[in-house]
Amino acid sequence: VRSVIIALITVSLMQPVLYRSGAWESIVYLLDVSESVSPPAIQSAIQWIQQTNNLGHPDHSRFVPFAANSTVFETLEQLKVVEVATESSRGSIDQSATDIEGAIDTAIRSFAPHHLKRLVLISDGNENSGHMLNMLSRLKSENIHLYTVPIQARTNRDVWVENIMAPADVTAEELFPVEVHVYSQGETAAEVQIHYGDKTLGSRKVQLIRGLNRIAFDASIKDDAGPVTLEAEVKAPGDPFADNNKFRLSLVVEGRPKILYVEGHPQSAKYLQTALTNEGLNVNSVAPGMIPTSVEQLDAYDVLLLSDVPRASLSEEQMRSLATYVRDLGGGFILAGGENNYGEGGYAKTAIEEVLPVTFEAKKEKPDSVAMIMVLDKSGSMGGQKIEMTKEAAKAPLALLKDTDSFGVVAFDYNFYWPVKFQTVSNRSAITQAISTIIAGGETNIYPALREDYIQLAGASTQVKHVILLSDGRSWQNRKSPSRP
Repeated sequence: VRSVIIALITVSLMQPVLYRSGAWESIVYLLDVSESVSPPAIQSAIQWIQQTNNLGHPDHSRFVPFAANSTVFETLEQLKVVEVATESSRGSIDQSATDIEGAIDTAIRSFAPHHLKRLVLISDGNENSGHMLNMLSRLKSENIHLYTVPIQARTNRDVWVENIMAPADVTAEELFPVEVHVYSQGETAAEVQIHYGDKTLGSRKVQLIRGLNRIAFDASIKDDAGPVTLEAEVKAPGDPFADNNKFRLSLVVEGRPKILYVEGHPQSAKYLQTALTNEGLNVNSVAPGMIPTSVEQLDAYDVLLLSDVPRASLSEEQMRSLATYVRDLGGGFILAGGENNYGEGGYAKTAIEEVLPVTFEAKKEKPDSVAMIMVLDKSGSMGGQKIEMTKEAAKAPLALLKDTDSFGVVAFDYNFYWPVKFQTVSNRSAITQAISTIIAGGETNIYPALREDYIQLAGASTQVKHVILLSDGRSWQNRKSPSRP
């Protein structure tokens, strides 16, 4: 994304000049000639390249102008007369986009063999095609030193879609969060839309500020299953470059989730079954005796729901298969309570109890002291109703804890912070207010937050210590590179 590239370019303000001896050095200069760079800035960059190359006297050098595409020149004179166009045409550089990733790939293949490899990137960092960060590991593995030199962008009121953030996988008809990142060079009114094929999934009129704007949507895709492409588009009055106003992202739509619903009171099954079906779930309702004993058959379902099913209604083989389905295959399991399964007895000392986060043993004595930390996922996938429900869940323990008990909240996206520092529960109103201020946004990185909780609780002297993780488990990391049209 552009912000990361700009940070990389900022580090390079030392203005690298290659003073060492040029023997056995191969240098490739990458020059951004896209529409976002002004012609005077390009000419200044060419002069800088000439001065630097003359000072360094490298054994081998190549010159690569790039925008949407790139080409390799052996001499600087060829670079000075490079042909450019506002659209793709044979023999010219297409200025309508900026593909730094593709340009670096071209450069890597242009180095002389058995030489020290030096790559000089001269750009405004406004990448809107490809993903430069994908090349960093390759540069490192091939021992290529990268130098970056900032180049001045055009002064205008350009607006563009820089990125789309959405879960990698969603289910059909499920409401999922989408966050569109729009960059604006000035304050302006705009309309941001999300499209899927010829359908508009969402549209918002917004007032853009100078810099990065994050616009959140809730979207759903009906009926289709398999890979699909979302397209975000921004429209603003007076926008001089329309070619960078769209951004595309691929995701996978799974079929409707399959639920195996087992009801202890068959006459009541229709109520929950109807509610689940209305939410877009595929529900198969069976009697307790019809629960498969084969793990392979259970694996055909996304979730198994037991509603007030007596322990005596299930065989040991059924319970062992259910436990294997949850523990080893990652199947979902919901145990809805009632007089048949909660309370002393119930599923105590069974395979089902082993895979549940609670036990059925009745504890008569309450602990003298409790330390509890809520770990709350505030990433972009938790937007909308999810984050509001999660914040209410984080507040719920306050009604049960004593004033002398300890409580804290860690919120995380890619990084973490403490909206509620680890403290006694006496000031409930301030704690509740702090939890309410949490806003969803960003990527997901769970481990650092959990490690912080462990360190905090390791030093606590309370009788009981709890960490409760509230998350949808969705990560926006390790996505394939998004692309523009």
